[in-house]
Amino acid sequence: MLSCGTERQNVKLLLDPAATQIDYSPRPTTVASMRALKRPPQVTTTSPRLATVEFRTYSLMRVKLIAVTRTVSFDTVLAVQGPNPGSTMLIVFPDTHLCLPNPGPHGGDIHSATDGLNADCGPMIPFNHWVPLTGTADVAGVGFWEPRHATATKWSAPNGLTLHPALSFYAYGCAQAGGLPPGG
Repeated sequence: MLSCGTERQNVKLLLDPAATQIDYSPRPTTVASMRALKRPPQVTTTSPRLATVEFRTYSLMRVKLIAVTRTVSFDTVLAVQGPNPGSTMLIVFPDTHLCLPNPGPHGGDIHSATDGLNADCGPMIPFNHWVPLTGTADVAGVGFWEPRHATATKWSAPNGLTLHPALSFYAYGCAQAGGLPPGG
């Protein structure tokens, strides 16, 4: 059964009224810097866009690709790592075919980034099962505070920050570990 998600859905798909105020010029950053940002005191499943992090686009360069999975909402979730092994975070590539019927002004960027990840890191990304990856990538996306849940998703930043949605993706040698080599 299709489930397109409900938690802060308009915010994470850039369809909320405040999305027009986002600075879409990516600011270079690191996974460690993103993990160190102070979480707002309250992030609920219905919170509007939160200043200042969710009004910015961030760019991560040459991050190590750890694993990828697909959710029941058809989003693709990518785990990346900075230079330190424990420094990980998640980047979400929303499904634009089934769950984003009105893509808004940045729907093309979301669609292109999602298709790029699926093409570069496929061939098949399973639902609710992490597949290890090799390679690195440049990724840009809008900051998004995930609401707290009883258990954190593997590889989440401790502050609950993700890039959601991803707006660009460029891989260097992405492959599923044990799968075909890049370009193979």
